[in-house]
Amino acid sequence: MKDGVKLITTKLKAPAPRKNYVRREALFDKLELVPERKVTVVQGAAGSGKTTLITSYMKEHPELTFRWIALDADNNDLFSFWFYLLEAIKADLGGHVDDLYSIFDALPQKHEMDNLLILLVNQLAAAEGFTLVLDDFHTMEDPDLLRTFEFFIKYCPESVRFVLLTREAPKLYLGEWMVSGQYLEIGEQDLKFSASEAAQFLQDTLGAQVDEETASRLNELTEGWAGGLQLMALAQTHQKALPLSETKGLNKYMINYLSNEILSSVSPEEKQFLIRTSILNYFNESICNRLLNKEASQSLINSLSDKNMFIVTIDEDEGVYRYHHLFGEFLRWKFSEWDDESKREWHGQAAAIYEQVGDLEESVKHYFQAGFYREALLVIVKMRHTVTGWTYLRQVPLEYLVDSRDLVFQRLFYHFCNLEFEVCRQILDDVSARVEEDAFWNILQFTRFFMDEGLHDLEIDPGTTDEIERMDLSDVTKAIIYLTSSMLLGLRDQYAEALECINKAIRLESRFHNPYIRYFALTCQSQLLESLGELNQCQRVYESLSRLLENHRYLAPLSANSLIGEAGIYMKMMRLDKAEQLFEQARLKLPTEYLSMERGYIHNRMEMCLLQKDKPGAAQWMKRLTSFQILYQHPLYHSALLKYQMLAGEVEPDLLRSFIEWMEHGQDTCTPRYDDQLVYVRILFRRGDKEQALACLEDLLKNVRKHKIKFILIEAILLKVAILDADGTGSERELLNLAREAIHYSFANGIASPYVLEGDTVRKALIVFMREREKDLLPKEKQFVHFVLSLWSQDKPEESLSERELEVLRVLSTGLSNKEIGERLCISVATVKTHIIKIYAKLHVSNRMEAVEKGRQLGLLQ
Repeated sequence: MKDGVKLITTKLKAPAPRKNYVRREALFDKLELVPERKVTVVQGAAGSGKTTLITSYMKEHPELTFRWIALDADNNDLFSFWFYLLEAIKADLGGHVDDLYSIFDALPQKHEMDNLLILLVNQLAAAEGFTLVLDDFHTMEDPDLLRTFEFFIKYCPESVRFVLLTREAPKLYLGEWMVSGQYLEIGEQDLKFSASEAAQFLQDTLGAQVDEETASRLNELTEGWAGGLQLMALAQTHQKALPLSETKGLNKYMINYLSNEILSSVSPEEKQFLIRTSILNYFNESICNRLLNKEASQSLINSLSDKNMFIVTIDEDEGVYRYHHLFGEFLRWKFSEWDDESKREWHGQAAAIYEQVGDLEESVKHYFQAGFYREALLVIVKMRHTVTGWTYLRQVPLEYLVDSRDLVFQRLFYHFCNLEFEVCRQILDDVSARVEEDAFWNILQFTRFFMDEGLHDLEIDPGTTDEIERMDLSDVTKAIIYLTSSMLLGLRDQYAEALECINKAIRLESRFHNPYIRYFALTCQSQLLESLGELNQCQRVYESLSRLLENHRYLAPLSANSLIGEAGIYMKMMRLDKAEQLFEQARLKLPTEYLSMERGYIHNRMEMCLLQKDKPGAAQWMKRLTSFQILYQHPLYHSALLKYQMLAGEVEPDLLRSFIEWMEHGQDTCTPRYDDQLVYVRILFRRGDKEQALACLEDLLKNVRKHKIKFILIEAILLKVAILDADGTGSERELLNLAREAIHYSFANGIASPYVLEGDTVRKALIVFMREREKDLLPKEKQFVHFVLSLWSQDKPEESLSERELEVLRVLSTGLSNKEIGERLCISVATVKTHIIKIYAKLHVSNRMEAVEKGRQLGLLQ
């Protein structure tokens, strides 16, 4: 399923119960309730017989379906746990199992696991039913893991049952099942052997030569603990006598004592084999031969198995083994007595062997234990940037990563995807003193921007694509860097270069198919196109994003971001009903971790209120927006606040002064963007510096015309109309030409919001233009202007037509031309056009046919 991951399939196989196992009638009677209970917990100390009890019950009920996972500390990780669980139940998932695997394989974000679980639960609804047994569940402590497993238990169909074998109470909330009678518990007291069961266990199962009285005394000494009885029997096998004592010792003491006695009873060669191989999670003859540099390790394995040396066969066909957990722990304790250099060397050899056999995970673990982080990194790279590889990458000390820019960036990306911003900041701080300042360094530092840090003292210099290509980086890292660079370039109004970076990222992504990178690439692309005023292309990008979200449901937590962005497009088109629907969907999906996404949502809602002429509502949203202190930390943020504060009529004096100071005296750190310049022109005009305002505006218009940045161009043209019209100094011809240019750049993409925000001056200019130059417009341009003019009356739905307008509408309904209408009503053609424009605006229509139909609906026409 995952590149670079070797599944230990034997962990998914239930061990066979011992021959001649004790059939524990009372417990078997309790277990008959398992098919009727949602959750069964079997809790007892190590070696208390939990596993044997369940496996023997499974053997006696072949008609029931069981799935098995033998858990250990390596599975105490969200991704590892669910990886094994998917493998355990894949036979129950029907034809969609491959889809679920591919979804899981692309998950780098912990909080997105819920979406996979929803799909998994839905798929299990059609399953025949089974009981999932999780052995050694006490090793599971990760909060995210436990939370998701609670979710899974709660919503799984009733045909799926859970049995947890654990040494301590599971760290789960199971109260719901207890209250509803869907919970079964077998505790430590239940598991203790009775005297007769202990005798049967020692005599029949273990073959120990003990009488009933001795068995009873041993049972008292071990307090009914099956593991202790087994160790006693092994001691008898090797010492021909049982160490009976009236003193009851702790289980741990007994394990150490008896294990020492056992270990001393084997040959030096066997002892050496046991201790040296104890560090292996699993082994076979080939692995042991390589580790010990010898041949015929199988004979030693067989000899030790015959002596009941706690060697567990986990795959008889393949000859794969492991040590019993308790005995393995003891052997590793003995191994820990070696000198540090020898231990490192031995773990290093084990790592190299596991790497050779293709088990990269085990290899990395041993390299970590040896402290060989450079060797571990080479193995991690082979994992091809999978989630598992990134999980191990996060465990590597930073000093080993700084020489690999590729891995630093991936490490940073991993923590960012998991919203671990504090770790990201720590990485950036630690790395800052170790790397040279160049294009890579600038991009790396700029990631602070995405973590809601200000841009103070950050160089907004992305470097060139040639510099990025020269970096010795993987395609994955390059794609991420290109995305970051596009954001940097966007902040510098270098839209063409930014789009080039996005296209490079998309081309790279097509080589390795990472839906997360494609999602962010399309999102950045849509934002750049929006700034350019290419709203139609934006809509097509959002259609692609929608398909991506639909095909990869684990991206669902990011859907709010797409909804907010798409709503912004509809706002610019003044399709406010559609925007409102999208905002409502986004509100329900906003993740609390993404403060920048929340800011974007609030910002757009504030603009929405202004477009709806709701200034009090806009003021409320503005208040929420200004609570984000980051917006005051750098002048690049200030213009976004001031623009809408001026439109709402509530400007913060300190913010205004700070922005003016930066525009006029403090531009050493970065160049003002077009948005900043546009706001500055408004400020100049408001304080009476009309000539300077127009001069600045002309420079701005020259640049945005050259680079065809349509949205800014339209805003700048309409602002110039407002400035020229304010004191009547603008000639009618110039105003008409400006209106014509604005319409030219607006109509194809339906860019309407700047007209509404600029206000009544623009409305009057459009009316004059339609009266004087309507004939110069294309049909679609005319339709666009009529739509824009209709927007001013939408806040007055009950505004009625004047008597003269009614007369014009009635004559218009007969099909006469403007000239014929003028002749019949004895008015000029220009006056007819003015009346028609007002009729369209009041009736919220954009052409003659719509006006006549609306007039009939309202009873204005016979």
